[in-house]
Amino acid sequence: MPEDRQIPTSAPSDKPSFKILSEGNQVSETYQVLSVVVLKQANRISSAQITFKDGDPAQEDFPISNSDEFIPGRQIEIHAGYHSDEEVIFKGIVVKNSVKARKDKPSVFQVECRDEAVKLTVGRKSKYYYESKDSEIIEEIASAIGLDKNIEPTTVAHQTMVQFHSTDWDFIVSRADASGKLVFTDDNKLLVKAPDLGQGPILSLRYGGNIIAFETEMDARGQFASVKATSWDGSSQEIIESESEAFTGALPGNIDPDGLSEIIGLENFSLAHGGSIKDVELQDWANARISKSKLSKIKGRVQIQGVGNVKPGNLVELNGMGGRFNGTAFVSSVRHEINAENWITNIGVGISSGWFAEEMEGINDREAAGMLPAVRGLQVGIVTALEGDPDGEFRVQVRMPL
Repeated sequence: MPEDRQIPTSAPSDKPSFKILSEGNQVSETYQVLSVVVLKQANRISSAQITFKDGDPAQEDFPISNSDEFIPGRQIEIHAGYHSDEEVIFKGIVVKNSVKARKDKPSVFQVECRDEAVKLTVGRKSKYYYESKDSEIIEEIASAIGLDKNIEPTTVAHQTMVQFHSTDWDFIVSRADASGKLVFTDDNKLLVKAPDLGQGPILSLRYGGNIIAFETEMDARGQFASVKATSWDGSSQEIIESESEAFTGALPGNIDPDGLSEIIGLENFSLAHGGSIKDVELQDWANARISKSKLSKIKGRVQIQGVGNVKPGNLVELNGMGGRFNGTAFVSSVRHEINAENWITNIGVGISSGWFAEEMEGINDREAAGMLPAVRGLQVGIVTALEGDPDGEFRVQVRMPL
């Protein structure tokens, strides 16, 4: 009989328990918590949502909402486990409060929390960095807001690096992405590291055993045989290129990703940059894209009984799903759903083959700064006046006929 029929928990899983701390103090056990949802995901800010039954129409008041424990900015911890044997599954700060009342349903008070790295997501900035590696730049940005961090060193020292009108978070993740690394926020700590496929799986999951539900998919369209990155060398006036190195690491499923790439038949997936990029950076860029391709071979979600030790960046072993999907899978997200009756954990496996900057809406500001509809593309203009600028700035007056 396989040993992975049950999820290993520190106490029997028949009685889930949890507690919520505000500024280090446990909130009153008289508060009726309807649900707790925690989400941790690669390249995203960790979040938590706590829903309380709150609101007294007779008193015309929301007592929990009126307390000081969940004012935006408060430090929140969420512990979960079984039979009061609990561990921390989230640390962060309150960012949003809301109250709701619907017909024939109890009124509620909702608290939304984010990892402290949320401070990196607000406000666009522009800045120059000189003679710095991406890892050093990320450390500097994180240190500026007092964020605890563990940044894996990158290889290339950039003569100059420009952050232009972007949030610190979008800039950090984009630079980490190009270096083949993922960004994690874990209990108010910023982690930047490459996927570690050499570690042992933290959990063994089995359909027909400890898996409640699952959905997985294999898609050949994101599988590339190789990646070729090209750039322009201004001094030699020649194109320079680097091809991705062979990918190493165990992947789930018994179909080789190189075999899947033959279905589309693309010889090389092309990356092109019009600027001057060093050979080493081109190599890192190509390697980053081939890694994303391979790790996207199998993606999905596995639902199990609640457990707190699995985190994004871990590996899990998939069993009982058939040869196409069995094997060691990379954990990209973990979602905890807790209420008085149960604690469920959903584990996301595999990552997207696309770049963060390709998939995130709003990473670039609106055209014309959103002040008016933008004029796009090349336009035809007819000169109507060469002189007579009323402001004396020597401008030429042009009319657009179309």
